[in-house]
Amino acid sequence: MFEDVTENLRVEASKFIEQSCKLAELLPPDKKILFRLKFQYGYSNSEIAELLNIHSGNVSRKLQKIAEELNDMRKIVRGTSAER
Repeated sequence: MFEDVTENLRVEASKFIEQSCKLAELLPPDKKILFRLKFQYGYSNSEIAELLNIHSGNVSRKLQKIAEELNDMRKIVRGTSAER
């Protein structure tokens, strides 16, 4: 039973990540770059800050805003697919 729950969580997480990557393609270029550096290439906030010559706190705030935008986009997608 525990294995089933773990597998279900893994599958759901995989779907969430896949959808996030697809939605990130709709972001403006500057936000898309931040998303990719963090979530596709695995850079830390401090590494991203160094690459982009900004403070690491700014990276955190920008990533939080990106996450909020992606969640809003996800809600729209869910609403659209629910209407069909």
